[in-house]
Formats: sequence, structure tokens, C-alpha cells
Amino acid sequence: MVCVVAFLGFLWYDYERTRVPFTIIFNGQPSAEWTTHKTVEGALLDAGLKPTSADRIEPDLNSPISPGQAISVERAIPVLIEADGRVIEGQTHERTSRTIFAQTGIGFSDHDQILVSGEVKDADEELPAPVSIRPVEGSPLGQEQSPWEQPPARPVRLVLKRAVTLYVDEGGIATPLYTTSTTIGEALRNRDIILYLGDRVNPSLGSRVAPGLKVYIQRSKSVELAADGHALRTRTRGRTVADVLAQQSVSLVGSDFVEPPESTPIQEGTGIRVRRVAEARVIEQQTVPFETVWQPDKDSEIDQQRLEQDGAEGLTQRRIEVVYHDGKESSRRLDSEWVQNEPKTKIITYGTQIVPHELQTEDGPLTYWRKVRMLATSYSPATSGSGKSPSHPRYGITFSGIPVKKGIVAVDPKVMALRSDLYVPGYGPAMAADTGGSVKGRHIDLGYSDDDLVRWYRWVDVYLLGPPPSPDQIRWVLPNWPREGR
Repeated sequence: MVCVVAFLGFLWYDYERTRVPFTIIFNGQPSAEWTTHKTVEGALLDAGLKPTSADRIEPDLNSPISPGQAISVERAIPVLIEADGRVIEGQTHERTSRTIFAQTGIGFSDHDQILVSGEVKDADEELPAPVSIRPVEGSPLGQEQSPWEQPPARPVRLVLKRAVTLYVDEGGIATPLYTTSTTIGEALRNRDIILYLGDRVNPSLGSRVAPGLKVYIQRSKSVELAADGHALRTRTRGRTVADVLAQQSVSLVGSDFVEPPESTPIQEGTGIRVRRVAEARVIEQQTVPFETVWQPDKDSEIDQQRLEQDGAEGLTQRRIEVVYHDGKESSRRLDSEWVQNEPKTKIITYGTQIVPHELQTEDGPLTYWRKVRMLATSYSPATSGSGKSPSHPRYGITFSGIPVKKGIVAVDPKVMALRSDLYVPGYGPAMAADTGGSVKGRHIDLGYSDDDLVRWYRWVDVYLLGPPPSPDQIRWVLPNWPREGR
């Protein structure tokens, strides 16, 4: 028994020692595999993938396999071609109708029609990609159904419909028309040849198309009718303008009139315009925006705000007399105007009381007079974007003339006065001595030297230390951008 176990162990060791890892890229999808075979064909069979004669395999099946090698397998797609009374069935790696037809030696013109699975497609449009099934990782070899096998795919059906040439004679001039339609009416419609009531077509629209057939179109007279804001180009057998109006069910009411007059004879290209005259009174409403007023409150601490009164828009109304010509406004006159609702001012109070607070820090207690929530980033001379080299005399010099280092920060001077003393948790004491093009609003950029740069991007509470500046230097209402969480 011990000998049997040892022998089996030796076989397993020898099997594991000779296994080689490789990757199969099947229809563009990679999968890691192992093999004990020495050739590409053996490796594929070892992975449960049986090559077919239509597959594109790189490298070829007889190539030796090496550890980590990638083997590309591209399966052909089945196609069924119907053209010129023939049916050709096969497999191809081409992806457009043009290249497939070229591969099978079938020529076609730009007038012919190509149907792919029943839909009209351009010759250079890519065919649907074949569906691939990725094997399940860790599946045992030798199973009855290979993980690479796919159910038989329905062939892509390519149908080539040949165009025939008709000759359309309109006014004695014959024009060739290439079509794949079955009837004359369908052929004319597909070429956007518009037929109006009163036109005569010979042979009739339902006649079948035949190569070289001549189609005669006898046109009625064209007219352009503009009425009620719409323009209509049509054809008529009527003799006068009145006949055209009756044909189109257009009536003249009240002060309406038509140009030219109703008794005018119709000529080719006659333009007819119906003039409508109407008056109306309309009521217009216009909102009046409310004002927002900020009021200081000496009894509230700084950065405390309170809505004292909500704002509301006002409303004015006007009565207008409007005159319309041809359905479009021609003139208007103000009849009366009044205020329906007065706007209501929005009132917000803001605190102006400075109250010192104590903050416990690693450096001991500090007294601050304001706490501001700000987005903290960091920079150094090399990351400031100034473009200056280290040898430049202004390299790393801040707006205040102090070199950039830890403890020097950039702020928006409209939010925080320069040379203000600050404290930033996690950074330490600092002085506002620099500005930046992107440092706006509640944004603080923490300075470092090039050797000790620490990347920051988070929201922190910034504490303003020392005695507050004079009231005229304090921005009592700070901007609310950037917003935390965005």
C-alpha cells in the first residue's frame, strides 16, 4: 500500500512539474490555462478547445508552447448569401458585406440593395459580432460538454437585391432611375418623387417594375398657397384662385382678403396668399423679483445667521390690445397696467459679536476668534505651477514675499486677511501669506517645502488666532463655495 501511494505521489509530482501556464484569447476574451503538452494544438486540446479548420489561430497549431504564451483563437461566423438566384453558405472572418461579397467574387453597384438579416444596411457597416462563451475557471478537463463549445449559431443572412433602370419622362425629358422596388409607385416614392392629386402617371403606380421601362408623368399646374400661418405647395386643375381655395377648403371671413383676387386665372407657379385680420385682448403677467437684505446683529456671534423674513416674488398684470395679420402679431397697445402683488423682501441677519474661544492643541491651548470650515489642499514650490526653476530668484516666493514652507498657507484675501495667524488641525500653526488663482472662497492651500510635501485634500476646521482685525477688515458673511461633499 505504501508503494502504491508513493508511486501515485511520484506521478502527481511529475505531472505538476511538467505543467506549463498559458493564456487563450478566444474571440478577444482571455482565459488562463495549464497544459502538459508541448505544442499549441495539444495545449488547446488540453484546455478543452477543439480547433476547427475555419479558426484563425496564432501561432499555428504545430508551434511549440512556452510558459506564459498567449494563443489567439478567432472563430469564423456562419453566413448565408443570396445573390443572383444563387445561395452560398459558408463561414468567414470578414466583418462587412463589402469584404464578404469580394471574398465570394460577387460584384455590386452603389444602386444595389444589401439586406443583413432582413434589414437594409450599408456595404461597409460591420456585421454583428459572434457571441462567445468564456469558460468557467477551474472547470475539470474531460467533461462531456467543453466550456469552449457554443450552440450552433444562426447564419447571418446576406441578400443582394439588384437594381434595375427605369426612365422617368417628365415634360419630355427622360431621367434614369435606379431602383430595387417592385412597383412603379414604390420606386418613385423611394426616390422622393412627389406626386400630387391631379398628376397623371403612365403606367399606373401599381404596375410592376421592368428593366428599361419608361414612366411618363404629366404634371398639373403648381401653386403655392399661404394661409393661416401655413404654406402649402400643391398642384391643381382649377382655373382660378377661387377654385384653389375651394379645393383646399379655405374660406374668407369678415375682413379677410386674398392676393391675387379670386377671379385671377391660375398659371404655372402662381402664388396665393390669404390675408387674415383679427384683434384680441390679452392679459400678461410678469413676476417682480424680491430683494435680499442682510442686516447685522450685534447680539449674535459671528457666522451665526438667521432668516428673519422669507422673500416672495411680486406680480404685475397688463391688459394688451393685439392686432394680428395672417395669424402673426402686427401691433399691440397697452390698455392698462396694475400691481397684483407687491414683492416681499427677504431679510437675513448675521452675527457681528466676536467671542474668544479656547482650543486645546498638541502645542497647548490657543485662543481663537473665528472657526471656518474650509477645503484644505497642499502645495510646494515645485507643485505651485509657477513654471520657475529652482535657480530662479523668485522660486518658491509667496505673494507676501515669504518663501513657501510649512506654516505658510494661501487663502482668498476676500475671505481671510493676509498675515492672519491660523491654526489647522493636523497641520499646525500657520500664517496666511500667499494667494493662488484657484484658491477662492472657502479654500486653503497648505504650504510645504519640496522635501516635506504632504498631500492634502479634505475638509477641516480652520481657526483664526490672535486679536481680530478691525471690523472694516472682517468679511462678516463668508461665501458658501466650494461646498463640502461636492
